[in-house]
Amino acid sequence: MLIDSLGTPLIETLSENPEIVKMNRAEFTETFGRDAGRLKDWVEPVHQVMAEYKLNTFVLTGGKEGILAATPQGDFLAGCQVDQEVNAAGAGDAVSAAVVY
Repeated sequence: MLIDSLGTPLIETLSENPEIVKMNRAEFTETFGRDAGRLKDWVEPVHQVMAEYKLNTFVLTGGKEGILAATPQGDFLAGCQVDQEVNAAGAGDAVSAAVVY
């Protein structure tokens, strides 16, 4: 099960032990009250939340900086090439679909 949500609805589902939690940096800050700089600096706050809620895998999207995936096998940063940003609508849903696939 992948949960892509924020705030109270997300917090209330964490007791169900989702396999993957996915959100963007702004949602993470709003939900957990933690912030960091560049995407690579988010590893520690993500691990803190994972430990607190006993989460297995956490995917954090960082827009133009890429994606951070914290998994039992390790932490992975994937960059992306942006030729021309047009519209970010649906980008998070596309990431969720790709992660589940």
